[in-house]
Amino acid sequence: MTKQSSHTMRRGVALALGLALAAGGATTLTGCAPDERPAAIEAAVTTALGAAPYLPGATVGDVAAAVSSAGKKPASIAVPIRLPDLGAAAKAGAEDAVIARITPGGPYQSPLAAAQALAGLSQTAWQDWLAANAATVPCATVTVPVSTSQKRGQPVAVSIDEAALRAALLPYQKTNVRLYVEAVQALPAWQETIIAQQATGFARTITGLPRTLLDQVKLTGVEPLEQNAFTVTLSYPDPAAVVAYQVETARQGYGDGKIFDGVTPEDLRARAETVTDIPATLETTPVTGQAVLEMDSPRIDTVDVPGAKSIDIADTLEAHLDRLIDRYRVHLRDGSYTVPSLDEAWTTDVNAAVERLRPQFVMPVDRPGTSRLVGGGSGQPMKLTAQGEDDLHITFFTWGTSNAVVSAFVKAGESINLRVPTGSYHLVYASGETWYGPGYSFGPTGNYAEAQEDDARTAKAYTVSGGYQYQLTFQPATGGNASAGSTDNPFPT
Repeated sequence: MTKQSSHTMRRGVALALGLALAAGGATTLTGCAPDERPAAIEAAVTTALGAAPYLPGATVGDVAAAVSSAGKKPASIAVPIRLPDLGAAAKAGAEDAVIARITPGGPYQSPLAAAQALAGLSQTAWQDWLAANAATVPCATVTVPVSTSQKRGQPVAVSIDEAALRAALLPYQKTNVRLYVEAVQALPAWQETIIAQQATGFARTITGLPRTLLDQVKLTGVEPLEQNAFTVTLSYPDPAAVVAYQVETARQGYGDGKIFDGVTPEDLRARAETVTDIPATLETTPVTGQAVLEMDSPRIDTVDVPGAKSIDIADTLEAHLDRLIDRYRVHLRDGSYTVPSLDEAWTTDVNAAVERLRPQFVMPVDRPGTSRLVGGGSGQPMKLTAQGEDDLHITFFTWGTSNAVVSAFVKAGESINLRVPTGSYHLVYASGETWYGPGYSFGPTGNYAEAQEDDARTAKAYTVSGGYQYQLTFQPATGGNASAGSTDNPFPT
């Protein structure tokens, strides 16, 4: 009984052991096959991180632990991503160290050129700093949902929740872009470019030149003076020489002819100030002044990262360049410059020019009463009547010449008796608002008429013969008893 029982027990144990071995063999086969999911997930997420811009040092965390924590047949796996927190590093002083690494070059012709050159330098400097300080940079961990599937005999397929990935990464991308931009903004080379861009805003104040001449102001130097302050050097035409040129050009513009009503100093200066074609050969005087650069909003709080898989940081700076420039305000430090006083130059040069023009002036004079002005004391008797509302200046010119033989001023509605020598004359009568004397009549704005042939309407000689008495009535509207028509001003102009 004992042996039999013992044998029976051994067989039972052997059967149980065999079943256990059989069952254990199935589990071992399944468990020994490597789990392909962690490697596939890590590769997929790493690729996604590589395609996302502005994420230096981003790495995938412990995927195997994430898979294990998700349990059997999970709907999704929360995969960890480790991101260097450059924002926290900047607060700890890293930003100053990064900026010090940048060698900007320059000068740059425009903010756009500066952005294109400096953006890459800024991004590279942050990456280099991170590589040298990776062990001490604080890291943040975010998770992104990932699901997997696998068909028999096929590799594991990984599906990343892209919306969740973008949402998790975007705050760090924005922070990093802001740091890249701020590193550029802190560079003197960038600030110098901003000052150069706005040079005309303070050039007029420094030089005293009119606005129309500011295109001749050249910014020849921008040197850092202190934080956010720069000494600017401008080269521009000597303001006093410019005034002298403007005044002389304006004087010459009056020509050599008569100048009716003269020229006042105010008139000449107004004309001189319109002279803008200043030659580059005029003497230039460098002027140095200190400009203080103030940034009313140097921080870019939000930078939208485009959905493209790759982007050049210069494009980001370029896209925000106009907005950034508008946030800068440049003003000149009080006491750092002396505005050239040109009042004395204007007064001296304008008064001298007026005196040079004075011999050409023809000034208005008081109208005389009805009277003879030139000749009229010998010859044939003649009565001249001004019929109508206008005073008339009546002149007998020797035919074919500008020689005035007889001239009289006749008030409206009055008559005058005088004598005219025999001969052929160009008979002209004039009216107008301003009287300049017998030599200039009513000037360039007067109304002039002459005796004309009835049919041809061309000037005819008015003949005075001996043995006759003449009565001539003049009326500008109808011509009176002599056929008349308008003519050019026969007096000197």
